[in-house]
Amino acid sequence: KQFCPTSENLYVLINGLCDQGKIKKACKFFEEMIEKGIQPPATTYNRLKNGLLDAGNEDVLKYLSEKMTLLTKAPSDYS
Repeated sequence: KQFCPTSENLYVLINGLCDQGKIKKACKFFEEMIEKGIQPPATTYNRLKNGLLDAGNEDVLKYLSEKMTLLTKAPSDYS
């Protein structure tokens, strides 16, 4: 039987990676979510955004913001 991860499963994974400072790996999983058609919830974007800011990766944050805009799930100013 094949395992199909949900957006909640991937949030937990991304959250754990951010907690460990593995931001690049968290970004990779975020990309995979999108490529597989899994719509990331706002909590996933917010967690990744905070991890990127904490690590000083503002250029990657800009890229992810553009990616979210393309998905028509643009982060709000209040995220």
